[in-house]
Amino acid sequence: MDTKASQSKKCSRNFYHFSCGHRGLRQELPSYTHSSTCGKWDPDHTCENIMLGLNVAKVEMECKHCAPEPPAVAEPAATAATVKSITTAAGIERLKEIRANYENNEILRKVRHQELEKQEKAEFEKCAERKEIETLRQLRRQEREKKEKAKEEALAEEIEKLKAKTVRQKAYIAACKASLAEREASLAEFQRKYKAEANGLEKEAEAEARRVEDLRLEEQKLATEMVEMEMEDQELKDWVLL
Repeated sequence: MDTKASQSKKCSRNFYHFSCGHRGLRQELPSYTHSSTCGKWDPDHTCENIMLGLNVAKVEMECKHCAPEPPAVAEPAATAATVKSITTAAGIERLKEIRANYENNEILRKVRHQELEKQEKAEFEKCAERKEIETLRQLRRQEREKKEKAKEEALAEEIEKLKAKTVRQKAYIAACKASLAEREASLAEFQRKYKAEANGLEKEAEAEARRVEDLRLEEQKLATEMVEMEMEDQELKDWVLL
């Protein structure tokens, strides 16, 4: 066979090619010597040896990019030497043996072809299963993100409520301070105006002073509550930042 002509043809990865131009499935030839050089053939192989499966260890395969297409033959063609030998009973038995080996090889090829189809089907099912798993993971991730978003919205709403409450409490404290300042001013005016009066006025001044003291205590209490509320507000902000 012409090496250059064989290199111009596309190789079939599922076959080993021989020097006579025939080919066989790779599973049918477990013992072979692979040639890494393009176009290298084993000259010791004849068509008869290949059909009988003899000297399989000497078979060499062409590079997968340049192996030739096999000849379109339905049955193995005998060589000239084999045809000449079919003149005796031994030659006829030899031909029958060649025929039986060819039919056995065909059966084996079909069985192994079915096994390959089963393997391909199993791989396809594995791919589909991996795709379903990835889809399930994506759905779970979306559900988790949705829950986290709802939690963040609820937390933001709670923070707004606390801010509004803090504003109202600050306004109340400011009103108490204004009222206290007004009472202190009234007390000072009262002391200046009626300082010259006797014991009765002094007692009223003491009573007013006691009221002022009570208001101061109330102010201190409100101031303490305000500080505690500001600390709680700061702790809540720190918790939100975490």
